[in-house]
Amino acid sequence: MPPFESEWRIQDEDDEVELDEQSYSTQKDAILFCIEITPGVLEPRVLESGEQGPSALETIFQAAADLQKRKIVHGPGDAVGIMLYNTSETKGEIVKPHMYLYQHISQVNAPDIQKLLHLLNEADENPDCFPTLFSPTDQPVTMANVFLTCSHVLRDGVPKAASKRIFFFTDNDDPELGDETKTKAARKNVEDLYDLGINIHPFFMVQPGQPFDIHKFYLNVLSNPKEEMTDTVLNVHKSMQKLLDNMRMNEAIKRTLFNIPMQFGEGLTIGVKAYGLVTEQRKGSYRYFSNMGKSMEEAFPKTVYVDEEQEREVPKESIVFGYQFGTGAPEATEEDGDAMQVDAPVVKDKVFYTLEEMKAFRSFGIQPSIKILGFKDIETIPFDANVKHSIFIHPNEAAVTGSNRTFKALLDSMLKKQKYALTRCLFRKNSSLIFCAMIPQAEVLEDGIVDEPAGFHLIPLPFADDIRQPTIERSAHCSPELRKAAVAVIERMKYGPGYIPYQYHNPGLELHYGFLQAEAFGEEYNPEEDFNDTTAPRFQAIHKRAGEQMGAWHEALNEDPEAAEMAVEPKAGTKRKTGAVDELVVRAHFDDDILNKLTVEQLKTYLKAHSQPYSGRKNDLIERVHDWCATHPA
Repeated sequence: MPPFESEWRIQDEDDEVELDEQSYSTQKDAILFCIEITPGVLEPRVLESGEQGPSALETIFQAAADLQKRKIVHGPGDAVGIMLYNTSETKGEIVKPHMYLYQHISQVNAPDIQKLLHLLNEADENPDCFPTLFSPTDQPVTMANVFLTCSHVLRDGVPKAASKRIFFFTDNDDPELGDETKTKAARKNVEDLYDLGINIHPFFMVQPGQPFDIHKFYLNVLSNPKEEMTDTVLNVHKSMQKLLDNMRMNEAIKRTLFNIPMQFGEGLTIGVKAYGLVTEQRKGSYRYFSNMGKSMEEAFPKTVYVDEEQEREVPKESIVFGYQFGTGAPEATEEDGDAMQVDAPVVKDKVFYTLEEMKAFRSFGIQPSIKILGFKDIETIPFDANVKHSIFIHPNEAAVTGSNRTFKALLDSMLKKQKYALTRCLFRKNSSLIFCAMIPQAEVLEDGIVDEPAGFHLIPLPFADDIRQPTIERSAHCSPELRKAAVAVIERMKYGPGYIPYQYHNPGLELHYGFLQAEAFGEEYNPEEDFNDTTAPRFQAIHKRAGEQMGAWHEALNEDPEAAEMAVEPKAGTKRKTGAVDELVVRAHFDDDILNKLTVEQLKTYLKAHSQPYSGRKNDLIERVHDWCATHPA
C-alpha cells in the first residue's frame, strides 16, 4: 500500500514555477573528512615518473582545501570538518582518546582554509611535518567509537544541515582483526548513522604490495540495506589520482527534485525519486544590504498588495485571481429610454477565482504522481519531441516496500522489448499536467564502477499548441568546388574525442569565481595570468592544421558566382519587429534601478539581441540584464 500523502515529498507553492534545480543549492551540505592514520598513509608516495611525491595524508588535506575553496563560492552555506583517528595525540572535546579533530565542522570560511594552506606550505618545506603532528598510535581505536564520534561531531557542529556525509579514508582492510563482537558493534553504529540520514562515502587506498580486501570487514559493515547498489563500498583505489577523481564525483550532493508515487494501475503504486542530470550553472544570487552607519545590514525583500483607490495594504488571504473578457455590457444612453427597465442578461467582463480553484484548473484535481498510460516502440518517438530537459527517476524503497523489485522488472522488460512508456505526470501540486515519454536506460559499468545508473528518463512531450513549423525558404547553394574545399577544411579540423563537457568549464563563471576567491582570501588576481579560458580557439594550432585548406576554400569562395551576389537591402521604414526593445530604454531602467518595470518579453528580447540566455523566471532575466549592463557600460 502506498504511504499517506504527507509522507511523500511533494512541493507546493502559491505561484506556478518550473522545476528549478538551482533552488536546491540553498540546502546546506555538511562533509566530515574521517582519516585513519597509519604508517602507510604518512609515507611519501612514489609518482609515475619515479620521483618522490607527497604522502597520501598530504594529498587528502590538499583535496580538502581545494574542496573548501570551491564551496566558499559555490556553496558558502555548506560545512566541512576534518577528523583523524589512531593518532598518538588526542585533540577535541567530544572525541574519544587517540582521535584528533583538526578542523571543527563549521561553515566554510577563509581563516580555516588559510590555516590548512599554511600547514600544506609548511609540509612542502619540511617533509616531517605531517608525521610529527599526526604520529600513529600503537593503541588503535575501535571502529564502533570512530563511527559514534563522527555522529557526535556532525550532530554538534551542524544540527540543521539538510545533508550530512562522511568521506572515509583508510588503507587498513581489517581494523578489528576479525573480532566478531567489535565488528557487530561497528555495524550497529553504522546503521544508526544511516537511520539519522548520514551517508558514508568510503575511499579505500591500496599500499604497494598490500592488496585491500573489502570482504574482511568493510563490505559487511558499510553496506546500506536501504540501497540496492553497493558500488561505493566496493570502490578500491590503486592510485591517489583515481581516488581524487572519485572524490570530485561524490563532492556534489545528489539532491532529489521530488519524491512522488508512480501508478501502474488501480491498486499498484511504487515510490520514485527524481534527479536533474543537466542544468544550467549560474552565478550565485547577490543580496541587498543597507548602510546603517556602523555596519552593513542585510535588507530582505517583501511583497505587499495595495488597494489602488484606498491606498491601503490588502491581506494576502483576501486576494483572488481575475480574468478580463472584453468590456462587458455597453453603457446606457438617453435614447434607450425605458428600454433599460426591461430585464436584460448581464454580461460579465471579469471572472474571479480563488487560489484553490486556480490550482484545480492546472491539475484537474489530480494529486502529484506519474501514471503509466501505455507503451510504444522506442523508435517511434521523434528525436525533437521535447520541450525542456529530461528528468531521471530512480526507485524509492523507503516510500513503498518493493519499489526496487517492481521498478527493475519494468526496466528489464522495456529494455528487452525496446519500448518506451507514455506517462501522465504532475510533479507538483501547483504545476500543470504534462505528458512524458519514459525511456529506459540500462546500467553501464566502467572498471567495475557504475558509470551510468539504471533508470528511466522522463522527457516532457509537446502539445499541439507547442509545435512550431520552421519558415521554409530556399537555402543557399554553392558549386561542387566550393563544397569540396569546405569538406577539406572540416576534415582537417575534426576533433577525435568529440566534445567532452567535463573538460570545459564555463569561462564566465570561472572568471567570476576567480575574482570572488581572490577577494575572500585577500589575494591578487590577474585574469591575464591566473585565468585560463579552455574554450578559447587555439588559432595557431588551427592555422597549422588547416591554414592551407582555408586559403583554398577562400579562393574558391571568391570564384563562386552565387557568393558574389549582393544581399537585398531592406526597405526604408520597415515596420519594427514585435517585441523589440530600445537599448536606451533598458539603460534608463538600469540606471534608475527599475528593471523590474520591464515586461518579460522586453527582457527576453534584450537578452536575445545580446546573445545571452533568455530562459527562466523574471528574476533570473532581470539579474542577467543587470549583469550585462553593469559589465558593458554604454
